[in-house]
Amino acid sequence: MLARTEIRASAVARLKAAATAAEQRVFAGRSTPLTLKRFPALLVHTPSENGASIAESGAPKFRNTLRLTVEAFVTAPADDVLADALDALCEQVETALLGNAIWVSQFEQVGAFSTETDIGSDGERRIAAAKMNFDLVYAVVYAPVIDDDLGRVAIRVDTIDPADPNRIRPGPDGRIEAGIDIDVST
Repeated sequence: MLARTEIRASAVARLKAAATAAEQRVFAGRSTPLTLKRFPALLVHTPSENGASIAESGAPKFRNTLRLTVEAFVTAPADDVLADALDALCEQVETALLGNAIWVSQFEQVGAFSTETDIGSDGERRIAAAKMNFDLVYAVVYAPVIDDDLGRVAIRVDTIDPADPNRIRPGPDGRIEAGIDIDVST
């Protein structure tokens, strides 16, 4: 499975398991339709990934930076409650992910973290949203794909002794004294 898929799925699982205000309303991707009845809610997606080469030769090796974005949505009847509810949900997300040693151990480091907030209105209810970006750094090695399978190994040994007495110098004489065939096909 692709690393970004694993990281995104792991983040969704951690956020669902955490005691956030969103409870089980944590969705992978941005296409989940949200209504006010589903708030508070979290959308988790990975909008970008960049890799910088760290191998001069051999298999391609990259140090990738994956942007994991968690969008948080809350609603409330008044602005003073709205900002506090959004900040509380953001803090719960940060703690659930960055405070979890198992989740953080999936990558070399958290390269950067940022949060942007926005407050709007949908008629009588006020809506607040936050976009939390986590830049996660990890190494990826693309091992070569070998299209040919090893099916059989044949070992033949021409030893020094017994040597051919008709030769001027002792040593291997071209006769096979020992051999084995090994079938390694699966």
